Amino acid sequence: MPKSYETDSMEPDYKKFCDDLLCRYSPVQIYDAITYIEMDRLHHHKVGLLNTAVQKLIDRIPKFENNQTNEMMEYAIREIGKVCQVETPLKIPDWYEACNQVFLEMDGENNALPIPFEMLSTMLCGGFYPQEMIVVAGRPGNGKTAFMLTLASHLARTHRVGFISAEMSRTQLTQRLYSMRARVDLRNIREKTCTGEEYARILKIVPEIQALNLVIDERSAPTFHQIREFMIIYPCDVLFIDYLQILSGHGKTLYERVTNLSGEVKALAKDLNIPVIIGCQLNRKTEEHAESIPRLSEMRESGAIEQDADVVLGLYHPEDPKESSKIIILKQRNGPAPAMVNVNFNRRFALFED
Repeated sequence: MPKSYETDSMEPDYKKFCDDLLCRYSPVQIYDAITYIEMDRLHHHKVGLLNTAVQKLIDRIPKFENNQTNEMMEYAIREIGKVCQVETPLKIPDWYEACNQVFLEMDGENNALPIPFEMLSTMLCGGFYPQEMIVVAGRPGNGKTAFMLTLASHLARTHRVGFISAEMSRTQLTQRLYSMRARVDLRNIREKTCTGEEYARILKIVPEIQALNLVIDERSAPTFHQIREFMIIYPCDVLFIDYLQILSGHGKTLYERVTNLSGEVKALAKDLNIPVIIGCQLNRKTEEHAESIPRLSEMRESGAIEQDADVVLGLYHPEDPKESSKIIILKQRNGPAPAMVNVNFNRRFALFED
């Protein structure tokens, strides 16, 4: 290390460290990454570890391309975060007590979060369970956001719901909520051409929408550091992420990035003990089938998604308008699969219902 960032008080000079790093490489994202970290948690004996982490950053940063600022920030966060994290001793519960706890819970209430589709809820053994990664898969325009927002608005009546919307703005999602609940054509709301009767229906359900315990993060292409930060500031009982392939992550190729992101989603669900529902795009092979029915192997960019997910739900709309839309349970780690459930998808209201 050519320079030391220690001071006479044995506290690292973080400003000098940041200024030196920025002087060499000048990405604003690196400065943000460092300042996000709680440096006051560092102890004196970690100063050497910090210097080592800085050296690794200095050696690694030039290898990033100019358009890889998000990947650069993720790398900086991981390396500095390793130094900042507080080490906790491993505690494995006694096996006898663990078995007894599971047995006692068998006679208690179901801890699954209820969903507004009776048959689908039955097939999923009651709803969405804590620590599960639930993937909603479909081609662009097939209603992934509409389906997740239908679920989120239902759960937000009785639970704290977080919604990471990397693709649509908070305004667009709110317009959809008004359309869903008031049964007013979404196009009329967007074009501001509602009739007096439609406007009255919307006005009637405004208090209902305002009362939802729903927090929407509309940042574009958020990193998983930002998503975890969101969950610290706004603790939720369930988290929706729209959608996987649009998130920022690390990896030399798109395949590596999506693979790493998929693992992060599963880890988040386990760490926070909540269900995480995430949208996922299917590749074009789906359209090559005779009926365009989604398959588990057709999730875009990575095969890790089907491995990490506990539940995969595929959205399917038959070409015949007389037929009902389908939600296909492509995978269920702890229940029956494959299975198919009929639902009604009303495109005018962007609404799924039984």
